[in-house]
Amino acid sequence: MTTTERPIAPALIALAGALSLAAAMGIGRFAFTPMLPLMLHEGLLNAAQGGWAAAANYAGYLVGALTAARMPLPVGALAMLALLATAALTAAMASPLVAIWLPLRFLAGVASAWVFVATSVWCLGALADHGTRRATGWVYAGVGTGIAVVGVHCLLAAAAGVRSAFLWMQLGGLALLLAMPVFGGHRTPTARYGHGGIGYRGRQFARRRPRHARPRRLLRRHGLRLHPARNVPSRACPQRRG
Repeated sequence: MTTTERPIAPALIALAGALSLAAAMGIGRFAFTPMLPLMLHEGLLNAAQGGWAAAANYAGYLVGALTAARMPLPVGALAMLALLATAALTAAMASPLVAIWLPLRFLAGVASAWVFVATSVWCLGALADHGTRRATGWVYAGVGTGIAVVGVHCLLAAAAGVRSAFLWMQLGGLALLLAMPVFGGHRTPTARYGHGGIGYRGRQFARRRPRHARPRRLLRRHGLRLHPARNVPSRACPQRRG
């Protein structure tokens, strides 16, 4: 006796994709931006060390974008694994061991790129199958929403006197919370869009999508971009003089 899977609503697919990008990009990729002034104020690092940590994240993001298609995992599994890694790596920044902060930021960049590419493939492919391509904009709205939520949360927490170590743990928990609907989606009908690696799914996706949305263009556009705005917090925070 066979059972038929009930199709998941396109709105829920878009929501799962938006939450995935909010966790990976808003937290894994850009949480360091609002956290840097607080860490500078606490004397945990200086501006040069903050710059190296940001550069490590840039490098990790590039490596993740270039290696996502070579990962021997189904798209859905890669997204979930990278989301779990994002939450764990973010919470691990609470460690007082300064020596591990650079590798943590590097790995967080790798994980965020994997989530971005994997989510683009499975989520946009699912929306295309439903004939609701206009909903793809809501998926990428998750990036800006995640950045805004994290920025406001860090601002309010810093005003309340929350230390940066505890705030990193909060952000790790928030990343895990945002990822929960994505895990549920991949255990239900959405999982069928996560079968096959990114190379396979990307070829299927490219046959249906316009040129600007094809995976290779996504890699070039988002894997190589830099964000000078990340330097603003360190410039705005007064430096301590010894």
